[in-house]
Amino acid sequence: MLLPANRIWTLMARKLNHEISEDELQELEQLLRQHPDEHYAVEIITEQWEQCPKRDAILLEKSFQTVWDAIQSSELENIYPTEQIPTSISNRKARSIKLIWISLAAACIAGLGFFIINLLTDNAAKKTAAIIPNEITTKHGSKTKLLLPDSTQVWLNSGSKLTYDNNYGKTLREVKLTGEAYFDVVKNADKPFVIHTEKMDIKVLGTAFNVKSYPGEKHVETSLIHGSIEVTLKSRQSEKIILKPNEKLILINEDYNNNKKLAGKNKPEPLPEALVSIMPVTFDNIDNDIIETAWVHNKLVFNEETFEDLALRMERWYGVKIHFRNDGLRTNHITGTFENETVQQALDALQYTTPFKYTINKNEIAIFK
Repeated sequence: MLLPANRIWTLMARKLNHEISEDELQELEQLLRQHPDEHYAVEIITEQWEQCPKRDAILLEKSFQTVWDAIQSSELENIYPTEQIPTSISNRKARSIKLIWISLAAACIAGLGFFIINLLTDNAAKKTAAIIPNEITTKHGSKTKLLLPDSTQVWLNSGSKLTYDNNYGKTLREVKLTGEAYFDVVKNADKPFVIHTEKMDIKVLGTAFNVKSYPGEKHVETSLIHGSIEVTLKSRQSEKIILKPNEKLILINEDYNNNKKLAGKNKPEPLPEALVSIMPVTFDNIDNDIIETAWVHNKLVFNEETFEDLALRMERWYGVKIHFRNDGLRTNHITGTFENETVQQALDALQYTTPFKYTINKNEIAIFK
C-alpha cells in the first residue's frame, strides 16, 4: 500500500499528464487537506511544469537532479527559512518527489535551470544588501508552517503573506502580515515581537495568539490563547488595548463598507456603535476546540456564520471561487465543521441545513436557489 505522500505524487503525475479521473481528483484533494505540508512541493513542481515549453525524458532526469541538489544545498536554505521547506522535501521523501519527476514523461531543463539560477542570484544579492525583506506567501487552498530566525513558530493560513527583513532579531523582531496567521512567540523581554497589519499593530513578549487581517473583509481580529498582547489601532495611536488569555479583539473594517458602496452591488451594512469590541474566544460545542485557531489543526469550524462569510473562508480553504446568484442565500446562518471533506462533499453537507443548489465548473462554483 502506498504511503500518503507517495500516493499524492502518483496522483499529481496523473493530473499533470491529464490522465486523472474525477474520483482520483477528489482523492488528491482530500490527501492534500490531510497533509498540508506537501503543498509547498506540489506548488513548486506544478508551477515549473506549467512553464516548460519542451519535454524530454533525459532532460527530465537532469532537471530532477538540479532541483534536488538546490533543495539540499545551504543556498536554498538561506533564501527560505528551514521550516518553510516542508518535511515533504527531505531525504526520506526524495523517492516520492523523483516518482512524479520521472512519471511526468517530460520537463524543461532550461526553465528549471532558470528557476535555480534565479534563486541563487537572488541569494547572492541578499548577501550584498543590508535590509532585504523575506516574503512567505500561501496560495488559496494551502497553508504552511515556518520558523523565524529566533525560533518563533508561525502557521500561515491560505491566501496570506508574511514579510520580515534580514535585520530581524538583531535589535527588533518585527513582521508584517496580510491575511491570517497563528504565532507561538519565543519569549525575549529585551526584544518585543511586533506584528504590523493594515489596521492594527500587536506587541508581545512571548505568547500564542491568532491574527486575522484579510483585505476587504468585514472584521479584523486578534485572538489571544495564552500570555499577553498589547494592541494599538492605527486609527487610535494613543490608545493601548491589553488582551487577556482566551479573549479576542474585533475591529470593524470600515473599508469593507466603502468597497460595497463603490461596487454598488450590495447595500452597505450599518456600522454598529462600537467599532472595537473585546469578547471571549469561541469554543466548539462538540470538540471544545477554539474556533478561531481550529484551522491550525486542519479544521474549518464555523458557528452561526452567514453563508457569505463562510463562502469567503471556503474560497481560501479549497482554492475555489464561489458566486451567489441569489442574494437571499448570503444571509443564511450556518454552523458546522469540515476537516477532510472535499469541496463537493462540503457543499453536499451544507445542503442539509440550507436549501440551495450548486454547479462546479473547474474552480468556479455557482450557488443558487
